[in-house]
Amino acid sequence: MPQKKNTLELRQKVEIINEFELTHDKAVIMSKYNIPQSSFYKIINEKQKLLNDSVISNGTQKRTSKCKFEMINKYILEFIEECNSYGLNISGQLLMQEAQSFAQQNGHTCFKGSSGWLDKLKKKHHLVFRKLHGESASANTLTSSEYVSKIDSLIGDYLPENIYNTDETGLLWRTLPNKSIVKKNSKLKGSKRSKERLTILFFVSLTGEKRKPFIIGKSKYPRGLKNMNQDAIGVQYLNSDNAWMTKNLFQIIIEEWNTELVPTDRKILLFLDNVGSHNITSPSNITFQFLPPNTTALIQPLDQGIINSFKSHYKKLFLIRMLNQFKTTREVNIKHFKLIDSIQLISTAWTSVNKSTIVNCFNQLMNKKNDNTVEGEMKDKIALEQILNKCLENNIINNDISVDEYLTIDVKNNYDRDYLICNIRDKLAGDIKAQEALTKPDIVKIMNHIQNLKTLTMKSLPMLTKDILLLETRVDEELLKMNDNFMNE
Repeated sequence: MPQKKNTLELRQKVEIINEFELTHDKAVIMSKYNIPQSSFYKIINEKQKLLNDSVISNGTQKRTSKCKFEMINKYILEFIEECNSYGLNISGQLLMQEAQSFAQQNGHTCFKGSSGWLDKLKKKHHLVFRKLHGESASANTLTSSEYVSKIDSLIGDYLPENIYNTDETGLLWRTLPNKSIVKKNSKLKGSKRSKERLTILFFVSLTGEKRKPFIIGKSKYPRGLKNMNQDAIGVQYLNSDNAWMTKNLFQIIIEEWNTELVPTDRKILLFLDNVGSHNITSPSNITFQFLPPNTTALIQPLDQGIINSFKSHYKKLFLIRMLNQFKTTREVNIKHFKLIDSIQLISTAWTSVNKSTIVNCFNQLMNKKNDNTVEGEMKDKIALEQILNKCLENNIINNDISVDEYLTIDVKNNYDRDYLICNIRDKLAGDIKAQEALTKPDIVKIMNHIQNLKTLTMKSLPMLTKDILLLETRVDEELLKMNDNFMNE
């Protein structure tokens, strides 16, 4: 009859280690604890790990266990931390979906992002769900104040004309302030508001200069763009699968600008937010200065009124186009407004943003008094409000929407939130790859070192050859364990 397996507590394993160090009598120890030779050697070989575990658990557990989905849990904890840093409210449903998606991408097909998994994660790491407000907002204001108080040291010797800010915004490029396509003297026929979106990247300088905007859409070859001279109208169209900025696109844009700067050795200091798509290596003539997380709404120049000014001009021009369509055809159909039309209006709207507006919007970041930004923004809003009223009078829109509501339609459609989450995923994916590169054992390199040591010992120190061979065997075993762990994660 086979001997019944004796399961030892961690405390007993530590006792075995200590007794062997004192007596070196393995036969007595094996008999005392009723364990076979294989179990004895396994305990001795895992000496350091068992001693460390004993300190953590106070020696009470029978065996140490590793979370089966530790890699997924680690990713989700980092995902939560990143979302919190941007002030994003995240739900349990989002975390379960994110965990499930990450698991599938990394081959964990048996993982189910269930509420039970989430409850265990919350309990283990003391997580609670609550709306971010109040103290969080105060902390961000404090961080912003601390940052701008050091702005002179951050700027250093850069001239004002070489200090820039860049940022993206989402634009629902043919969205009316209501949910209808309208015909004169007829009942309104409801339809879903257009959610066709573009991303636009802007660059502005402390002295009010504007670089051409980069427009990102889904279509690789939009109809009509082939015959458009983009340089002549001062824009550049690019594409990505979801019409968002990507790391690759941002790299191309920055490298293109750097190429322009190199011949004259002009140096640029570029302020930007630290989203995943911006996480690239800065080139030779452009230095990145990342703004603190969750402070861009408070100190980033483009968020202080420049983007709002652009959108006021764009939406005004769009509504004028709809008014003219109505006067010509006695109906309004946004499907007649094409992407090529939008690109042209983006160019005109960006040209219409005043230099003084840009200069004033840098005041918050530069720690200067801000007097004229509100006045300029109000002029743009008044012009848009007049067009909104004309549209309402002509039944082109069917509800009395405010200017602020119309300007923030893009944000209310969760562009900013979805864009940030997408970038957080990209950033964490890059961090995981970098960490794997640092921690995964370079087997070839290790074995080459062992081989060199073995050769040297045989020639110069033959009395140590046996020890080196034992070391080689031990390294083989450890490398096998490590690679098994990587395969199982």
